[in-house]
Amino acid sequence: QMLEQSLGKRIPASTRRKCQFCIAPSIDPIEVRVSLLLSKTNLPTLKKEAVLLGEENKPLIDGLGNPVTSELQVVADHFDAVEKEIGVGETGRTKAVRYGAE
Repeated sequence: QMLEQSLGKRIPASTRRKCQFCIAPSIDPIEVRVSLLLSKTNLPTLKKEAVLLGEENKPLIDGLGNPVTSELQVVADHFDAVEKEIGVGETGRTKAVRYGAE
């Protein structure tokens, strides 16, 4: 496995370490050299979902036995700075755009 990961490239001495590898309590530990290899990975984005509740606040279950979920939606209301009870519509808002992000 280590050969597959390094693909035959020379592993720098700074990443190699000596340690004792114990296979089983009855077998004497053996001296080995290990190397920590790092690789970049892409993780899927986190989705926020809510579990739907039914009667008696128990989660709803679908036919496959999985909990029924619903995607979360963020709703923001904007209010006038002077008259706090009056909502501001789409046309009354300003939108900030980062410089150079057109």
